Amino acid sequence: MLRFLNSSPESATARAVEACLRCYSTCMSAGLLPYQGASEAWLDDELRQLLIVTAELCKVTAKYLRIGNPEAIALCDACAQVCETCASACEARGALTECARDCRLCVVHARDAAQA
Repeated sequence: MLRFLNSSPESATARAVEACLRCYSTCMSAGLLPYQGASEAWLDDELRQLLIVTAELCKVTAKYLRIGNPEAIALCDACAQVCETCASACEARGALTECARDCRLCVVHARDAAQA
């Protein structure tokens, strides 16, 4: 279990860190999948870029939340917006349901942490 500098593991901040890191892992893995021919044509460069940018923003947001940096609130808002966009894009492709699910979860927890 992670140890949090400014919160208990049950806090909104801790839940946001966990959701951000999960979203980071899922989106980065999907974004870095190698092209596998025509069957992967739906994963275009624009979506790949969105997945990777979303993953990186989630990672940075988790880091700022983890250390209790005051800029984490602004990052949570940005993270929620980007994750919302990514979730919609993943749902539109149909095959990235895990990414969409983790992005939606990140949206909820990032917004909760920003308001905590």
